[in-house]
Amino acid sequence: MTTTILKRVRMGAGIGAALLVVACGSQAPGGGDTGTGGAGGPQQDTNVCTLAFPTTDLCTQAMGEEKGEVLTANATETALVAYLNEVRTRGTLDGLTYHKVAGEAYPIFPNNDTSCRPGFTGGLKLVTFEGHIHYVARKHSEYLTINKLVAGENETHDEDSTLPGFRGKYIIDRYKVSGIPTNNAGGGEVVISGHNSKDPRKTAYQAIFAFMRSKGHCQSLMYDKTVYFAPGVVRKSIDETSDWVSITINTWDN
Repeated sequence: MTTTILKRVRMGAGIGAALLVVACGSQAPGGGDTGTGGAGGPQQDTNVCTLAFPTTDLCTQAMGEEKGEVLTANATETALVAYLNEVRTRGTLDGLTYHKVAGEAYPIFPNNDTSCRPGFTGGLKLVTFEGHIHYVARKHSEYLTINKLVAGENETHDEDSTLPGFRGKYIIDRYKVSGIPTNNAGGGEVVISGHNSKDPRKTAYQAIFAFMRSKGHCQSLMYDKTVYFAPGVVRKSIDETSDWVSITINTWDN
């Protein structure tokens, strides 16, 4: 898959320059992977989640045929949550400190300046899954998928109001309409997309390993002041063995 470094903004101060990326969270409810991206022209959410922020509960769909239905966390999102908190607290991914490719071991945290945390062995706090942030992340992944936007090749953070699935140009806009406080708060977004396995855990594992091996993404995933986070994953079948997968991870810190 292809990754792109995002915008991280201090939201109380308005939209910032391109900075670093994301954070992570605790276990969210599971389910089968879904996500069609919806149809029709441009639209923007209003009052998408009536629950008070923060909440570990899941928001409901705000528009379209699924309006009023709970936006269930899918299997890849659940795996991402578990893997991110494992990396933060233990310094391992699926129980190991390395990933093997063709018999060669690649450390998750190389003991040199290519890593955001050389030789890291754990100790950061768990970060909590949050329902409003999950809604924002999932809907942004839908926007990316239905418009076939490729991370690293297109503008994949600022949404275009002329395209279907539009829910706010900037991260701060999408947070506001989803009921997420933005005064004196920081927020981030990381995107990864491309062809990948239909296996939810394999997709999540590969995404987190890729983020860890990218110094900028790693710094944000391991940011010690992040309080809440959620991933949003949308798949579209390519063939019998692979899917097109868009993954967005949004965070909130204070």
